[in-house]
Amino acid sequence: SSGSLLETQWTGTRALSTAVALIAGLILARFVTGFFWDVPLSIDEAQYTVWARELQAGYFSKPPVIAWAIAAGTGLCGTDTEACVRLLQPLALGGAALGVMATAWQLWQSRAIALWAGALFLSLPLVSFYSQVATTDGWFLLWWSWSLWALSFSLGLGLGRNKEGLEELGWVMVGLFAGLGLMTKYSMGIFLLTAILGLFIVRRLFLVGPILGMFVALLVISPNLFWNAEWNYPTLAHHAEISRVGQDTGIHLGSLVRFWLSQFVVMGPLVLVAFLLFSAQMFMRRALRLPWIRDNGLLFSLAAAWPFLAVISLQSLTGKVEANWAAPAAVGLSLMAARLWCCAPMAMFGRSAFHRLLTRTWLPTSLMLHLVFALVVLLMPWGIERLELAGNPGSDPRLKFQQLEDISQLVATEVRGVKESPPIVIASDDRHLLAMLDYKLGSKSM
Repeated sequence: SSGSLLETQWTGTRALSTAVALIAGLILARFVTGFFWDVPLSIDEAQYTVWARELQAGYFSKPPVIAWAIAAGTGLCGTDTEACVRLLQPLALGGAALGVMATAWQLWQSRAIALWAGALFLSLPLVSFYSQVATTDGWFLLWWSWSLWALSFSLGLGLGRNKEGLEELGWVMVGLFAGLGLMTKYSMGIFLLTAILGLFIVRRLFLVGPILGMFVALLVISPNLFWNAEWNYPTLAHHAEISRVGQDTGIHLGSLVRFWLSQFVVMGPLVLVAFLLFSAQMFMRRALRLPWIRDNGLLFSLAAAWPFLAVISLQSLTGKVEANWAAPAAVGLSLMAARLWCCAPMAMFGRSAFHRLLTRTWLPTSLMLHLVFALVVLLMPWGIERLELAGNPGSDPRLKFQQLEDISQLVATEVRGVKESPPIVIASDDRHLLAMLDYKLGSKSM
């Protein structure tokens, strides 16, 4: 049947051992390299580190999880150097990969699909970058991936049915992980669309469980809502501003094109091509009333990816968006690609050259492309020095942050050398410089 799994070159013991080694090796390499990665903090990282010195339930432009995570990392180190600020990022992305694998196991009960989905996800260019810098996206992907697992468990999707009586517990976990996602980025709200699509897949639209999940999520995010209410909702106002809510900006087709071109880079070109081809195939089958592919796991993978891609695509029509804004779609893409490339039954495609191409070459080719990018990211500081590109504005991406850090270091040294008691006022019209100054003046590492 179309739902059965195949024994392929990717399901044997040697292949699965390779997948395990790849996953463990990436996590370990990123964690260890972080202690020697000579890249100054970005402006956002500096600002988050300042927040981490005074833990609250919310901050001006973000919910609090990123500040809490940095506080945990710098607390473990006892200093707030770059390595310590970024300490937990590779572990967060490693945890996200485990969530991807758990979801794949729930959907297909296949060690091969689970391991290759985890390997694909962990090697994506997007994940390679966010494993090395302290931003909200690593933690957001962690909660998103485990929210998907909890949702698939609660709905009894795929081959991994949940045990009777555990459905309510599953919805509590959905609410817990979704609430933590909201405490990381408000765009976790898009998960509601994925949950609705999941309910459509199992044809169970009217359940008590989702209400329970929403109640738990609201409970988890309530400290941040109370914080916002106390300070007149600054974070919500900031998100409305950057989302261009209520602004008549016209239609920007160029922004939409740039967004999708960027996805071919951050999601991996072959992964995105496979996703778009499979999505088009599913749409055509439905439109032409052809036999449906009866694999709820694949349908769930599409439901996990398309809501974010669709929402950010619509948002891009109103103006500029960033490539990472649809980052959670990477989980659905990895699940789908692993299923198609590792164990796709011939019933899905017939005995075609396209099927042979999918199952024989796309997985290793995609992984090799991803790993080259991962290696470039890891070795970037040493490569720049080796190629004598350091200090060159066109070829040294560290330069802007290094200049801000140098200026801030000089100012901080001067300020700390002043013996007079009256307070010193520092003014600038450069937000980036002020953020770096704020970081340097309170740094534990100076």
